Amino acid sequence: EPPSDVKPRPLEEKKDDLEKRRMRVDELIQIAERKFRAQKALDSESCLRWLLNAAGDTLNEATKVGDAGLENEEILTGLTKVRQNVVASQEEFALVQEDGSVRTWGQPHYFFSDLTPMKLKNVQQIAASKSAFAALLADGSVVTWGSPDRGGDSAAVQDQLQEIEELQANKWAFAARRSDKTVVTWGDPERGGDIRAVSSQLTDVQEIHSTRVAFAALRLDGTVVAWGDPERGGRVAPGLRAVLKLEATDYALAALLTDGSVVCWGHPDHGGDSCAVQDQLTDVKLIRASQSAFAALRGNGTVVCWGDVAVGGSCKDVQSSLRNVEELHATQGAFAALRSD
Repeated sequence: EPPSDVKPRPLEEKKDDLEKRRMRVDELIQIAERKFRAQKALDSESCLRWLLNAAGDTLNEATKVGDAGLENEEILTGLTKVRQNVVASQEEFALVQEDGSVRTWGQPHYFFSDLTPMKLKNVQQIAASKSAFAALLADGSVVTWGSPDRGGDSAAVQDQLQEIEELQANKWAFAARRSDKTVVTWGDPERGGDIRAVSSQLTDVQEIHSTRVAFAALRLDGTVVAWGDPERGGRVAPGLRAVLKLEATDYALAALLTDGSVVCWGHPDHGGDSCAVQDQLTDVKLIRASQSAFAALRGNGTVVCWGDVAVGGSCKDVQSSLRNVEELHATQGAFAALRSD
């Protein structure tokens, strides 16, 4: 049974109108399948734990919908909990627990740290470089620990680390987006820790993405500002505008434009060169990235790949099967496509 301190969240409280519509449910599917579909509709910060009927009873996931005693048009309620945030550096893990405290494990001696992370409270997010951590607190401030050369020491910018909304990290540095949509960075200056060359351009920042050695900021006007290692993502393609989304591999970035085309930059062996498939990159709906390759889902349900063939950069062996694709997902070394059937 769900614990009494878990607050119910009606599934129809989604911010768009999808869950507010009547939905026909096959009586032969299990409650577990119904729960899975509901989870997909929820925001990624929430984990759906249980489904309850109108009387407040927990539904058995192994039961078929038709055998669960549900009435026609009955509203189900989902009980959720916030997902725990786990990040990893090279030799240590950090977990943000439900009470906002932090638990770490691994090899703490690697970080030359005097801070005991367990002292941290009200943590909202943690980001990790190769050997340092940064924690965003509920009051918008940031606490760092670990190797000073990789972002563990933020003293030089500590007075700027206020009203922070989001943290991003590569392997060498950190970037923080403030509530006024400007950016603060620290860490290795050659790999993203120094923004002096582009600071005047870093306004109205909507999102920050990273390769292992560079950052790219997507602005509200659809332009992109990049900094860090220029050969591995830190130098943006000239004249890039009308960008809708960014995706990053270890050393390259791909931008999905509003017209459905794609622009890439960075190391060619890691997806930074899409010339071989550029004529196919039209009507693209989304892009996914593995460690060193990209895959793009087109409006007609086909998929285009480029980058390192060892990690998904070529899909010629399964090209005939890549039709009617509805979803595209990636791991570090592979891609998976879900078809309509």
